[in-house]
This record gives sequence, structure tokens and C-alpha cells, in this order.
Amino acid sequence: MNDHSGKAWVLISAGDKRIWEGNDGYQDDTGRSYDYDGFVPNNKNVQSGDIIFLSNKEQIFGVAVIEHIESWQGTRMFNRCPHCDSSHLQSRVVKSPKYRCNRCHEEFDLPRLEEQKCTKYRAHYQKTFTSVVKPLHPDSVYINKGTQQSMRQVRRADAVKILDSWGAHLAVPEKTRTPSDSRLQIPGSKNQTMPTGVRSAVMQAGSGTDTAYRPSQMTEVETLIGISGSTQNESEIDRKAQDSSRTDLYNRVQRAITEIESAIFELLRMYPGGLTNAEIGRYLGIYFGHDGHEGHVSRSILALMEKKGVVQQPIRRGPWQLR
Repeated sequence: MNDHSGKAWVLISAGDKRIWEGNDGYQDDTGRSYDYDGFVPNNKNVQSGDIIFLSNKEQIFGVAVIEHIESWQGTRMFNRCPHCDSSHLQSRVVKSPKYRCNRCHEEFDLPRLEEQKCTKYRAHYQKTFTSVVKPLHPDSVYINKGTQQSMRQVRRADAVKILDSWGAHLAVPEKTRTPSDSRLQIPGSKNQTMPTGVRSAVMQAGSGTDTAYRPSQMTEVETLIGISGSTQNESEIDRKAQDSSRTDLYNRVQRAITEIESAIFELLRMYPGGLTNAEIGRYLGIYFGHDGHEGHVSRSILALMEKKGVVQQPIRRGPWQLR
């Protein structure tokens, strides 16, 4: 590969095999992007144009060059020991209770949750990602010895030699400046903006300056309600194919809701004393909503289950329990 200025890193994505459960982890899309936040060592040192090796605890599964990094303000959830407040917790699959504190050695099923504000980052590399299956690097290529770090810097020259030995040819993207506070302009608007961290599939599809979305850019829902400005001839629409597509999308969503309800049921069965909406949402990774309304997603699902007679909330704003 042709060398260029920048650094090189090994980024660890532990996935479902995480042992230490001091935080709620990240939602990596390993072939497209890597998520991290301001609590991670080296978070400000990773830049566009850097070489990255994507790794888990056993092997390297991909290489890429960072195309751009977006950032936004968010929060990170920490799991803490209810006895000594440490975040050094070990999650156990077979033994019970589920958690063991590495500091005070107490065991428990339910850690104390603590939410802290931080800057969130997402490094994008989809256009340069190459899938590989290679052994982990020897310690000699790393600049520091922080074996527990999820972002470890590799000597640039060693990274280039490793890629050359693999025959990996990474296309170096043109560097794009994306300030941490950059905002995307909504097509057709004058002053409305939205943070880059809140991405919209509709916005990504829109490319013109007019407010009318083209038929090829419309979702099934938008077609159903009839967006004004569409010029598509109704007689050209294949109604049967359209109805089939809508039915398929509807069924997929209903299956997804059922899966979430099932997961909530199993979680509450583990905790007979009940869990709050915030605890349920954070344990299952669905504690979100639009600005100022975090938790509406999990709360809405609980309301559906309550109407079905599956769960109850005996005390207003108290824990939810199985009926």
C-alpha cells in the first residue's frame, strides 16, 4: 500500500464476548463504522486518514482507512457495584448472581446504573473496509503497552509493512473536514439544521434543493399518505407489488415488536421485584427517544404489554413487574 501521513490503530470490538461489564458498550456496525466516546483513551488522537485494524479478542477481521469522524453530545451508562461503587464488574454466564465486583468481590444480580454526559464519536470507513482473517499483532508493534485499551496505537511503519505482507491495498480517501459541531442542512429549509449524530435516511436520500421528494426517494409510508409535490403517474404504480411490500414491512415491524416484548418478559422474570422503565430500557439498549423524551420507546412497549395484561406498574413511576 502507498503510505500517507497519519497514524495507525487497532480498534477492538468485543461484541457479545465482553467480560468486564463496567459500561453499556457500543453499537458498532463493523463493516461500516466504529463507535466510541470521550471516556475512551486516545479518543481525541484518532483522525481521518488513519489506518485501522478491526479486531476482537481472538483475531483481526478487517482493515480500513478512516474516511471521516462525526461527533455529537450524548451520554454513557456505567454499571457500578452497589456495595463499593466500582465499575470493575465481571459478568458471568453460568454462575449466579450474574455480577461479581473485582474490587470488593461482592456478588449481585443488579448493578447500580449511573449516566454521565460525554462526547460520542463515530468513525466511518465503509468505502475502504476490507475483510480479513489474520492473527493478532505481536506486542512489539504497539507504541504503548495498554493491553486493556480498546484503541491501541500501532507504529505507522509497522502497519504499512503488515498490510504489504498481506497484499492489502487500501484506497486512501480524500480527507473531509467534519467539525465536531458540524450540522447538516435540511433540503429546502433556510435555518433548520440537525446534528450530524442524528442521522436521517430520508435526508441521506434527498439531494435537491426543492422540498418535494422524488418518487424513488419516498418510503412506503410516504407513498401511503401521499406527499404533495409528487409527479408520479398513479397508473404506473404496480399496486400488487406495492401492497405486498407494505405487508412485508408491516409484518417485519410486528415481529420486531414481539421480539422486544419477549425480551422484556424474560428480563422481568429474572427480577421478580421488578425494574423501572429506565433500567429495562438501558439493559436492552432501547432507552431512547427524541430530544427531551428519552425512554419513550421502552415506555411505549411497556404500555402495549400492560394493555395485554402481561405487565403491571403497581406504583406510579415505580418498577414494572410481571402480572
